[in-house]
Amino acid sequence: MLKPLHLHSIPIWKGHYPGDLSILQDKALDFLTNSKNLNRGLEDGKAASSSSDPDAPHAWKESADFLKWFYENTSIVLENWNFVGGSYSVVNSWVNIHYKTGKTLEHTHSNASLVYAFYIKKPKDSGNIEFFDPLFYHWQGSQQDLGHSWQVANVQEGDVVVFPGWMLHRTE
Repeated sequence: MLKPLHLHSIPIWKGHYPGDLSILQDKALDFLTNSKNLNRGLEDGKAASSSSDPDAPHAWKESADFLKWFYENTSIVLENWNFVGGSYSVVNSWVNIHYKTGKTLEHTHSNASLVYAFYIKKPKDSGNIEFFDPLFYHWQGSQQDLGHSWQVANVQEGDVVVFPGWMLHRTE
């Protein structure tokens, strides 16, 4: 009987932040409502991002508890990915808002070793995050069903998804 070897690490992780989300929800909504630097760069439909605003959410005092949880859990992911030694820190962060027709288009964060997508608010029946199969092109010409190159990671409010910056992703 054949069994998988699991020689390579699993590049996508998911967890759930156990803290109080209401503080971050209130801060993010106020920020998105009052920012003069929102953009639609990778957003489609009714959506906006604060990625061009210099007031990064990881620097907010309201993010302190999440950052503590973040650093405790990041070491587990980096160890699994065989990142040995060195130090890491949050370099950039932003918040996106999507209304009924809004979504984020496919993209990577090629300069980042890892990316955290944190769902501080996720209304019922709203979209999830999708990842493009990085082996898609290697399966060409095989019997592999190429119609499923995008895989959905179902998320809910409070979930955190961690993935390598090179991984192509988008929202539903």
